[in-house]
Amino acid sequence: MQWTCAWSQSIDIEEAIKRKYIEVTARVNTTPIDGHYVSGFTGECIELQVKNHSSVYREITLQPGQFLMPEDSNQQRMMNTLAYSFKLQPGQTMTKRITAFCSQASKGSPSSTKSFKLLNKATGNLLLLAQFIGQHQYKSVDAQEAVWVLTNNHNVNSLLNNGNEESSTLFQFLTTKLNIKPNLQSNSATVNPWIRTVRIRVEYEMGRKSKMRVVVLNEKLEILKVIVDNQVQESGVYTYNTTLRIPIDREITEDQYCIVRYFKDDVQLCERRYKLSRYNE
Repeated sequence: MQWTCAWSQSIDIEEAIKRKYIEVTARVNTTPIDGHYVSGFTGECIELQVKNHSSVYREITLQPGQFLMPEDSNQQRMMNTLAYSFKLQPGQTMTKRITAFCSQASKGSPSSTKSFKLLNKATGNLLLLAQFIGQHQYKSVDAQEAVWVLTNNHNVNSLLNNGNEESSTLFQFLTTKLNIKPNLQSNSATVNPWIRTVRIRVEYEMGRKSKMRVVVLNEKLEILKVIVDNQVQESGVYTYNTTLRIPIDREITEDQYCIVRYFKDDVQLCERRYKLSRYNE
């Protein structure tokens, strides 16, 4: 008992890795929770395995705001939002599912075949949001959208569209505590004779049978076109070529954007944002 208590002081997981006290393996969780698979983001989506390599007892702590960097740079960086503790005897290995969210919406959803490294932590408003999400134990798509408001400049007004208590609470925190300004401009339509034609190609691979929804939006998050409308699809590669007709504001001086969002089993996997130069079709 004296030996255990003598080494009971906790140490941050990233610091413990640097000192080579522990070995950490982090991957997307592929084990069903309550009979349901968890998506590549949102909720208990990361499986974290920690092994104590040292000869003494270690208490390892994982704090909200810890980044998990993907092995594949084309995939999203994850951010932990709940506090965890790994109490390990010498040589002991412990595995836990941790709650994390994607923090780079323009990149692909994390793959179960790739691993993550714990590297760096969130700071400023993003850290405050991670702690707030952790305090409320949010694990929903609303919390994911709140993260993307800070990391990918998503319109905070998108949280109002869901009309539930959680999204409203997140909206209030972002706008009042973090001073994120909502877009209060009118959405009323204006006469615009300028139309640009854009041809796009959407391709993705399904690992297992799932319900898919793929939509294209403009920079105001207004739907331009639904490419796949909640269609159940078998595993395989799917390719769609489509044409969009997008109005151009005569007063616009900056580039326009086309946003493609992917939903699998009613959960958003990721989004990809493409810059559409005004002068180069």
